[in-house]
Amino acid sequence: MADVAPLSRTQLAAVGGAAARELGWGLRLVRRELDGWHARAKLINDPILREHAIGSLTRKRTLVDGAAFYWILPERRDAGLLRLLVAFQVLADLLDELSERGGDGRDLLLAFVDAVVLDTSVGEHDEYTMALIGACRTGCAALPGYPLIRGLLGPQARQAGALGLHHIADAGAREAALRRFAADEFDTTPEATWFEQTAGGASALTIIVLLAMAADPRTTERDMHAALAVYSPWVSALSMMLDSWVDQHDDLASGHVSFVGYYADRGAAVDRIAFLINRSLRDLATLPGGERHMLITAAMTAMFLSRDSARSADLAAGTRTMVAAGGPLTRLLLPMLRAWRAAYRLRGG
Repeated sequence: MADVAPLSRTQLAAVGGAAARELGWGLRLVRRELDGWHARAKLINDPILREHAIGSLTRKRTLVDGAAFYWILPERRDAGLLRLLVAFQVLADLLDELSERGGDGRDLLLAFVDAVVLDTSVGEHDEYTMALIGACRTGCAALPGYPLIRGLLGPQARQAGALGLHHIADAGAREAALRRFAADEFDTTPEATWFEQTAGGASALTIIVLLAMAADPRTTERDMHAALAVYSPWVSALSMMLDSWVDQHDDLASGHVSFVGYYADRGAAVDRIAFLINRSLRDLATLPGGERHMLITAAMTAMFLSRDSARSADLAAGTRTMVAAGGPLTRLLLPMLRAWRAAYRLRGG
């Protein structure tokens, strides 16, 4: 497997620019947005919903930071885009939390569609979910490139509905439902397995990317389709497989679905995730602004693999293989994100 993501002058400039934007504005703005949603969540009348809303904001903070990081795709910083990405990820995290607790999958799918497809009427939701959907719709309406992605968001939102199927308790029924969903909602991609496709859809990552690209008025329809071909299924599947890799111990204890468990064995999982990392970075390099796409994906890879669980005795060797597959950029970012995790814990996060 050839090395990818070399530290070229252009790539290092992207790293520096992203660091300046994040440290100067991004982290502070994300914190402010999350404080606002946390204050709203505390006012929810339903005690069960309130518990889930606050819990998802607390436990899934790094996912919100990851989604918000896509605001570096446009060359100019855009606070409205960042607010949109935060609101969408908070909504996705809430829906994930509720589906884990047996929530209605139809309501989950409807919320995804309502949030980003503006030519549909909004269904009935609780007040907190309605506020998140409203924030997403306001943000979408302000995107100069929204007309370019209008026709793409509906199918992507429906694919995100796979999230509800991943939490079916019975393993046999879950697999059967996911296989049917893959056959109905995804184009045939011989190189991607059915569970990689459904995992990628459930991540909703393609929606986040499309929204971020639509914030740049110079983005063309051709750019959107080129990015979609890379993110769906490759980068989207990678995000969920990395998450599953580092969560194996917790998933085993809780009985939650383990995506890496669908591979023949752990060795096959390591080889496949390493392939997904390598292919994703290589294909992202071909996109306009590819150095920023590569940086975000390398940072995502390093963020997951910087988890303490990734260095446990049984996972450490596989983690090293994955880091190597990410090339010099991933290796550069890994110690930075380990330090970020340590500092974040010191701040009580």
